[in-house]
Amino acid sequence: MTKTRSLGVIFETASFGGPHRYITNILDDLGDNFNVTVIIPKSHDRFFYNKLRKCNIKIIEVPLSCLGGGIINSLFYLIFMFFNVLRLRKFLGSIHFDILYIMGGSSCFLSVLLGFSCSGKICWNINDSYMPPIVRPFFWLFSRFVKNYVLTNQRTYEFYKNLIPNDSCCRIIESAVCEEGVSRNCRPNFKSDIVNLVAVGNISPVKGYEDLIDILVLLKARCSIKFNLTIVGKVFSRQRDYYYKISDYAISKGVSVEILTDVNEVSDILCDQDIFVMTSRSESSPLALYEALLVGMPFVVFEFTDLTKLEGLYGFVVKERDKSLFSGKIVALCKDKLGYSVNNQLYVKRFHSPVVIATAHRNFFERLQ
Repeated sequence: MTKTRSLGVIFETASFGGPHRYITNILDDLGDNFNVTVIIPKSHDRFFYNKLRKCNIKIIEVPLSCLGGGIINSLFYLIFMFFNVLRLRKFLGSIHFDILYIMGGSSCFLSVLLGFSCSGKICWNINDSYMPPIVRPFFWLFSRFVKNYVLTNQRTYEFYKNLIPNDSCCRIIESAVCEEGVSRNCRPNFKSDIVNLVAVGNISPVKGYEDLIDILVLLKARCSIKFNLTIVGKVFSRQRDYYYKISDYAISKGVSVEILTDVNEVSDILCDQDIFVMTSRSESSPLALYEALLVGMPFVVFEFTDLTKLEGLYGFVVKERDKSLFSGKIVALCKDKLGYSVNNQLYVKRFHSPVVIATAHRNFFERLQ
């Protein structure tokens, strides 16, 4: 494919999260085949904007709002959606894309409408495996107008296959993990009496952090090793109450939890920890887990999505959300002296490298409806 086709990538939020990391990890490789433009809302949060600048691509900041952030904001989004599309179309002028790639999940309805007037083909990236019931009728309606979907995991496909049109063109493409700046095989000297656990993910109920605190309590009761837990994740305004809730819950249970809320690049933090843990209730392509594997970390995670492919790597996938079994697997890793794993690193390089994921996108984009 020659670099003559234009690709617009649109986000309805500028706050850096999984979808933003998903696309920035493959932008350099996508740029080899497409003239890429990223459309983002104007925002005081400049982290995502600055990362895009480093990719040497065109950025357009627009007065764009997203669905969410409370009932009032959501109502404004839906009521003024068509007016906002006209305003954005005027703002973008004569810009037209061969493909508009919608990032950010299942509630980007405004982007779907905008795609009719500024692109030849629309592709919708769906990156979760849960949707609030109140949103489902709207998604069903807007999905009638989109024929192309990238789903980031088999579980996501199973969840959405009955909601999207039967004649849709779908492809499962998981997350890419960028190796740049990642240190490997660098774990510090392990002290058997202190083990550092780390979890990564925005401070949200779907991450199951209460379960993780309960697991710490079980560990405290069953062995003499001291466990410290670090949670790395942003706190959005709508989740601030939940942040205070889990902070208070950890104190009430008498366990050591440090929550880092102002970290965007986590690889350096991962290198200083002993075991990666994840207790999500709903997740699609778990980028944070793959980043931990690239560092070579051992892991213990709940089977929140299709992770059977990780069997045989250095770590454990725990089914049935069994907290006692989860804590037992952590103890088992501690007895193994917690070395870093080359096999974990090779797995990510084979299946989640930016070149592999960008190539999958390019091949899929070639046959869009």
